[in-house]
Amino acid sequence: MKEIYELAKKAGACSPGLREIQNAISVNDLIRLMKTGKGIEFIMETNFLTKTVYNQYRSELEKENIFLDGPHKLVNPRLVIIMGDTIDIEISGFQVCEIYAKNSAVVNIVAHDNAYVSVELRQDAKVKIESYEQSKVKEYRK
Repeated sequence: MKEIYELAKKAGACSPGLREIQNAISVNDLIRLMKTGKGIEFIMETNFLTKTVYNQYRSELEKENIFLDGPHKLVNPRLVIIMGDTIDIEISGFQVCEIYAKNSAVVNIVAHDNAYVSVELRQDAKVKIESYEQSKVKEYRK
């Protein structure tokens, strides 16, 4: 986990964020930190997560819907962070989903019923949206 601290420091993480990384006891603690508002913003603004580190913790990250490559298919996720490749996401019922995509990620969304999806896109990320019934998909490009 020291490697993650060094990568975050090199990428410009703030002092409070670095302290939280130091205090993390497990990889799951670090993943919880990544999924906070500040963590998501840091991920979206930097490329601190290297392929090597991602591969080392791939199963833990993918279990929490954080992806560096793909393809992947998800049904009714709550939060998704994708940093490359393709992901197909289906949302239905009264589900709410936040999606953050960057680099060359391609996000294919199929929303049904009363589902609500917000998608934030950065760099060259792309989204394809199919929205049915009363579902709503909001796209934000930064």
